[in-house]
Amino acid sequence: MTDGEDGDAGPDLIRPLETLPVFLRARGRRMIVVGGADGAAWKAELLAAAGARVDVFALDPSERMERLAAARPEVALLRRAWSAADFAGALAVVAQARDDDEARAVVAAARA
Repeated sequence: MTDGEDGDAGPDLIRPLETLPVFLRARGRRMIVVGGADGAAWKAELLAAAGARVDVFALDPSERMERLAAARPEVALLRRAWSAADFAGALAVVAQARDDDEARAVVAAARA
């Protein structure tokens, strides 16, 4: 029996999520990713694979994020903090927030 067949989460399976993934028609649409860690890179890669144009706001991007932006022209790595104005016209905003305060700020800015 291999990992995961008996219901145990194997090392390659997605861990429990705090929110349910949603499905959007992203092709050709602008999406925002806040954060530059590996988790944010995974999110940016997923959005790009769905055909989105992805703007990533990251002051200190991980190597994985750097490689992704170099390999995928639809991923623009902006090495600066985000602002609420950056979200205008985006279909969605996805964040890997540093803390609860940043998460609340991103949610408020995205809703506005």
